Amino acid sequence: MRVMFNELGISALFDFGAFSRSSYSQMMVMLNDQMQTVAMVLSAFLLLSFWLTLTQKPIRIGVHYRLQPLYLMLSAAFLTSGYYFFHIAYSGTLAMGSFFTWAFLAQAALALGVSGRRVDQAKGLYRSVATLLVLFGVIGYAVMTGHTYHTWKGPEFFALMPDPTIVVSCGVCLLLRARWWMYVVPLLWAIYTGLTQQALEFSLFWLLPSIMSFTLILAYLQRRHH
Repeated sequence: MRVMFNELGISALFDFGAFSRSSYSQMMVMLNDQMQTVAMVLSAFLLLSFWLTLTQKPIRIGVHYRLQPLYLMLSAAFLTSGYYFFHIAYSGTLAMGSFFTWAFLAQAALALGVSGRRVDQAKGLYRSVATLLVLFGVIGYAVMTGHTYHTWKGPEFFALMPDPTIVVSCGVCLLLRARWWMYVVPLLWAIYTGLTQQALEFSLFWLLPSIMSFTLILAYLQRRHH
């Protein structure tokens, strides 16, 4: 698969002469051909985990230990997107591919590490915004990008593409009132992808950085008020 991505002529860090909208769309199609089913299964499990979390039904292991299913699914999502998108698609073609491969794998480890932590869920406005972010990341992002690329093989799916995975991560972290270190990798990717898409003249280059900024503001206010 990596040879196929190299043939697209994807260039090095911020050298986008050969990395056009067309090549990006082709990359989405090829990656979806390989992994779309896995992404959709993980999306379904994420929504189930979200429901279990909202209804406060953690996974129990023995008498005392409980796992937060949302963190488990978030860990799986960062693992799959880190490996398949960055390592397979980007590692040999984009200078930051290797960096984000390891960054996403580290984020997967962090999510797994905090999955057993007791959490005090967000309430009110924060809970509503978190729900909207999760639904947009899992469903809305695929519909939006599918319309943009004019093919169902082109959408950016949660757990496969980094952008919707980051959107869902924002919602999960806001809902579960995550610590600041859970926002570091999402913030780095939001900045990088915003600059990348602006260089490629994508009309929605501002979307993920805006969502990330809005989430960080809400997370800060949530911590201050509680």
